This record gives sequence, C-alpha cells and structure tokens, in this order.
Amino acid sequence: MGSRGRKSSASLAVPQIGGDVVPVEFGPKRPRNQLTPRQYAVWRTVMDSPMGSQIDPEAFPLLEQYCRWSERADQIAKVLDSMEDEQLLTEGGFARYERYTREQERATRNLANLAEKLRLAPSSRTHKDRAGTIAARPRGPKPWEG
Repeated sequence: MGSRGRKSSASLAVPQIGGDVVPVEFGPKRPRNQLTPRQYAVWRTVMDSPMGSQIDPEAFPLLEQYCRWSERADQIAKVLDSMEDEQLLTEGGFARYERYTREQERATRNLANLAEKLRLAPSSRTHKDRAGTIAARPRGPKPWEG
C-alpha cells in the first residue's frame, strides 16, 4: 500500500525499481515562443507576481498574447503622447489621432480581456458576494491605533 497524498518532487526524482530517473523541471517558467525584450519583461513581471505561480503551461499562449498587446499599447501611447496640438489641426492630423485612439482602445480591451482570463485582474479574483464587504472596509489606521 502506498502513501497518501501527492508525491513530492524529490521522490519523483528518485530512480524507481527497474526504471529511469524521472526528469523534474525547476526554475522559472519560460515562454514557448520568442518574445521581444520588452515583452519578456512583461512576462517576467507577471510570472514573478503572486498570481504567476498559478498560471499553468496550458495558459502560456494567452500570456504571450498579453505580453504582445501590452507592448503594443505602450507603443501607441507613446505616439499619442508625442502628438502636438498643432499636428491635430493639420490636414489628416485629427484622422490620424482618431485612428491611434481606436487602436489604443482595441489594445486596452484585449489586455483587459486577457488579464481577466488569466485571472491577473483583481476583479477576476474577487467574488461578487465579497466585493461589497471589501469596499466597505475602512481605510487607514484603526481609531484605537492612532
């Protein structure tokens, strides 16, 4: 009769009778596809967060897309920030500005959707019944502490 519960990674690495050593992978989880340095920085930030340990390898494609959309949103934001008021008044300037704002909205929508699916967004981790009690908690020090 075997022991109860899950097997530890140390016991999995021990050679079994008549078998080979079971390989166990340790270390940081890596993306399946090549990411740019900025995208990889987003990947590391997510994986180093408390929620990163809960992301399974099956969800890595979603996380890779999250990293790509994050970089895209940053690029669009830089272009919008660099546009001067005088550029909007030129011929086609306002149309360009509108195109970028639509693209930024699209990127933000995709980021929010992926964050929800990956359970990175706080709203995806808060149960609707507890949300009211969490919001009603007083902020700051308690009256007897201050």
